[in-house]
Amino acid sequence: MTDGKVADMRDSRDMNSEDEDDVPDLLHEEQNESREEVPEKVPVTIVTGFLGAGKTTLLDYVLQSDHGKRIAVVMNEFGEGTEAEKESIGVNAAGVEEWLELNNGCLCCTVKDVGVSAIETMVAKKRGAFDFLIIETTGLANPGPIIGAFWLDEGLQSCLKLDAVVTLVDSLNAHRSRDEPSTAMEWAAQIGLADVVLLNKTDLVDDRKVEQLQSDIIHINPTVTIHNTVKSRVPLDSIFGRRCYDVYLESPLSLQNMTQYSHQSLASSVITSCAVTLPSGKIESIEKFENLFTGLIWNNSTCDNEINSSTSSKHKMQILRAKGSILTDCGEMYQLQAVGELYDLSELSSVHISRTHLVFIGKHLDKKYIADCLFGT
Repeated sequence: MTDGKVADMRDSRDMNSEDEDDVPDLLHEEQNESREEVPEKVPVTIVTGFLGAGKTTLLDYVLQSDHGKRIAVVMNEFGEGTEAEKESIGVNAAGVEEWLELNNGCLCCTVKDVGVSAIETMVAKKRGAFDFLIIETTGLANPGPIIGAFWLDEGLQSCLKLDAVVTLVDSLNAHRSRDEPSTAMEWAAQIGLADVVLLNKTDLVDDRKVEQLQSDIIHINPTVTIHNTVKSRVPLDSIFGRRCYDVYLESPLSLQNMTQYSHQSLASSVITSCAVTLPSGKIESIEKFENLFTGLIWNNSTCDNEINSSTSSKHKMQILRAKGSILTDCGEMYQLQAVGELYDLSELSSVHISRTHLVFIGKHLDKKYIADCLFGT
């Protein structure tokens, strides 16, 4: 399709070549200027967490405090029972898809189970009125699909770009969600998909319990940043402008201290993490790695039957998240990011890495199986 469009454009230029000299220079300059005026994408922070973790309290702080930032908040209701939450921050339930302008310069909007395209349309109505967008996923136990939708849409000329996923954890009641079989998977998945965890209500528990929860979180997701909070108060730079899905700006992800957490799973959870490092440090080519990696995350069919038999026959492995850096034999360096079945490989130019190292977060992970699939080790 792209080649057809190019051909049509060339034919058009050939047919009108005699008229090109008659086009005023001013028109060319105006066209060039219009091409350069591309609005910056609005960074999106997705907030998730179980009921009572402190999401509403965080939104209340964002919407009502004098912090000097222009932030738009979208409460996207994926479930029932959210009227009390809306009323607590002064949002009218009738204001669906209508922006409410607040005194501190922020905007708020409540929507009902809408997709990314609908949110984009809403944002377009207020383009330039705010610098950050925060989306609270009320009633959505697993944020994976909406995270993937925003990340995928960013590559389709969207006006939005995924900035970070923030998960709030209730220090006082986390053990209930963590240990209850009906909620343990969702609790661990929210942490596994997070870039930032706000360990909230730490003033209501002792230091020992805080340390245990921190350990539980790191065992699930060793790449996450944890902030201990009281009443969801945190410096807003900790959750906005994180650029967690951008190409590395300074130094790539370091897994030096993460290998100790590999496969030390919680007894109540099948979500684990593992770090995989290529012994030789370098892969043969990025094309070969990409083929092997897509086979691994899409259908686990990359490896032959002998290798595949090393995995548990009772459970199927599922990768929720993967990230890391890759070094090829010819010295090319790449960054890997993956959420579910979506992934991105970006070549690095301004940073230096010394070896290939990756972190995987998921369900029923088998470190040896992953290494064998990707590196044949």
